[in-house]
Amino acid sequence: MDKILGENWKTTLGGILSAVGLALVGLETLPEKYKWVGPIMAAIGAALVGATAKDFNVHSTEGEIKASTEIKVAEKEVEALKEKK
Repeated sequence: MDKILGENWKTTLGGILSAVGLALVGLETLPEKYKWVGPIMAAIGAALVGATAKDFNVHSTEGEIKASTEIKVAEKEVEALKEKK
């Protein structure tokens, strides 16, 4: 499944289910007996996205700290290069 939908296939599948479900909700030509399918698909898809959105288990604060640290290191490297000139 990874080759088709990527590493985060559960999140991708949830997004696809939500999108198709919402499209079915807006479809006026859908027979009355199938009107329940769209909202159910959208709900399951949204729940799947919500449950799997943090596949890498990285909290935003960890990501922000890493980005901030990388910026500071890059700034120091730029300053060191300027001093060499």
